Amino acid sequence: MDSSRRKRTFPRVSAAMIALLVCCFQPVSTGLPRAVPGERAALEGTAQTDPGSHLTAAASGGKLSPKEEKKRAAERAGSGSPEREEPGNPVKAASRGGGADAGLEKQKSRSQPEPLRKKKSRPKKQAPRGPVSYVWGGAHRVTFRSRVRLTNTGGKIAKNVWVDLPMLENSSPYQQTRLKSTSHEPAYMTGRIGSFGVGDLEPGQAVVIKTDYEITMRPVALKSTNKTVEKARQLFRLSSGSGSCGDQAKEFVRRCRDKGIKARLVNGYAGTGGGKIAPGSLKGRRHSWAEFYLDGLGWVPVDLTFNYFASLPHASHVVETYADKSVKIYHLGGKIDVKWDNEILDHV
Repeated sequence: MDSSRRKRTFPRVSAAMIALLVCCFQPVSTGLPRAVPGERAALEGTAQTDPGSHLTAAASGGKLSPKEEKKRAAERAGSGSPEREEPGNPVKAASRGGGADAGLEKQKSRSQPEPLRKKKSRPKKQAPRGPVSYVWGGAHRVTFRSRVRLTNTGGKIAKNVWVDLPMLENSSPYQQTRLKSTSHEPAYMTGRIGSFGVGDLEPGQAVVIKTDYEITMRPVALKSTNKTVEKARQLFRLSSGSGSCGDQAKEFVRRCRDKGIKARLVNGYAGTGGGKIAPGSLKGRRHSWAEFYLDGLGWVPVDLTFNYFASLPHASHVVETYADKSVKIYHLGGKIDVKWDNEILDHV
């Protein structure tokens, strides 16, 4: 009989055989533990965020319907499965941080630097204001000697010789000046100029006009301040700099007068380095400083060379004049040579 026409017969399959077949055809284990629904949802979530994973096909099983996607999204949110956060994605950060607004705020806080906090500036200490007055140091007395030597260096007699000699003047509160004696009595005084008649001088003859003064000096400073003092202080800072003592003092006086503050130049002598004046010749110790005026008080000293504002901390400055004047000689015939020098004789 043709084999193709043979009747096909199937053996009877018992229940035992069916059970055996079911056991034989169980799927081969992949080595992965079976996931509970929450864990399966976590794996599915991982598969969606990691496109190259070997679990993608097994977990997703193809494209899900919108209803299933919502269901799985709810399972992922409930299971607390960790999702990978893409950098700069505020939506995923918001799912863990309390909403989209919180995620956006975190992103802003990272991208924008914190504003610098301004340090609270401490208020500047201001000098006490009140009635301005002087503060005095101990008195210091010296003898100031001025000598003018006249010599007839000509070959003829110098007749009727007269000398106009500038005398010390003083109206500064930190110094008192008193004329003690003179070798020749002045015929008359014109302001601070004393006129002395010495008669005739033979060729080669000399005569010395000597005047002695008692000078009392006191260190001084200001107690308290006011608007005029503070304005003068600013002008003092602006005027200090390079230049001679006279140049700086004149600049301060000019600035004060421009601002309506009464001021003047002072010429005299000062101790070395602004310290206490010592006995000896005053040659090379000529000095200039300034004073400004305070209503109700008087003149206040400033020395830009030694950086003394409204103070003289030592008995250092000897006032000679507020406007320099030279010695003048009058005579008939001959030739008169003049030498003028000053010195501190002693301390009293």
